[in-house]
Amino acid sequence: MNLDTLDQYIEEALHAWKVPGVALAVVQGDEVIYARGFGVRNIESCDPVNPDTLFPIASCTKAFTSMGAALLVDDGVLEWDKPVRHYLPEFKLSDSYISEKITVRDLLCHRSGLPRHDLAWYGTSLSREALIKNLAHLPFSKGFREGWQYQNMMYMTAGYLVGKMSGLTWEEFTQERILDPLKMARTCFSPEVMQQKGNYATPYQIKHTVGGGAAGEWEAREFYANPVVGPAGIIHSSVADLSRWLHVHVNDGRIGNQQFVS
Repeated sequence: MNLDTLDQYIEEALHAWKVPGVALAVVQGDEVIYARGFGVRNIESCDPVNPDTLFPIASCTKAFTSMGAALLVDDGVLEWDKPVRHYLPEFKLSDSYISEKITVRDLLCHRSGLPRHDLAWYGTSLSREALIKNLAHLPFSKGFREGWQYQNMMYMTAGYLVGKMSGLTWEEFTQERILDPLKMARTCFSPEVMQQKGNYATPYQIKHTVGGGAAGEWEAREFYANPVVGPAGIIHSSVADLSRWLHVHVNDGRIGNQQFVS
């Protein structure tokens, strides 16, 4: 597929997947060679999506948490393969051996042995510190490093660690060390701030019939975000901002001629 046929492909995909709107950018080298919005960000007002429209990027947030850890590794503050307990002596899981051996790299590679346990945090009003303390009560479903199991709270822990080692919160560190240098000015950490900035995508879901079949109509739904597990999925951004993020990744960690991360 080339860029000449991409527009038609996306329009057809929007219709097939019943999506109100989407934004897309393509980065090649130091250049954004394509950036466009399709459809609408609000069905009622028919406001169009454009490259600056803000969307929740959900678990793509995890890559920012990983980069935060990488920046601290470059600073000599963290080591990938040093146990988490070296930095957080209070860190404890339900298995004493894993508690002693699990490393920063393990947190980020979904190989702790813990299953999702999402009901342990979904909708909670507990703090990050309290949730990390509660990890000591969660059972394992695989052996340590025996397999890949998606785990949001391990990323929450990694983000908390990044904050503790930098003397900031994870949000402050991510803002100061990643978003500001990359000039990601519209990117933020909550749906409330996103709405204040304007030009954001309203969340919708497809109405369903009683029997479960899609009725084919969209209905607006509430914004959802739980800041306590923010390092696992709280960032809201636009493709214009994310293009700057991609520049670093496709250029071996550099911004122009400057090495941003190793």
